[in-house]
Amino acid sequence: MFLPYEPHFRVRRLNRMNVFAGILMVAASVFMFMLRNEWVVFLLIAALLQLYTSVAMRKKE
Repeated sequence: MFLPYEPHFRVRRLNRMNVFAGILMVAASVFMFMLRNEWVVFLLIAALLQLYTSVAMRKKE
């Protein structure tokens, strides 16, 4: 869970968004095994966050 220190605010923000997306994926799996339908929303939001952060990280490099 500990991220390496990055002096740039943008990279730190994108790393936090990636961690949040991971937490949403865990929540989606919990809801899936509870046989609830909300897991689709959690998974969709996590996928969109992952897509955004991957594109934004590529722009930084």
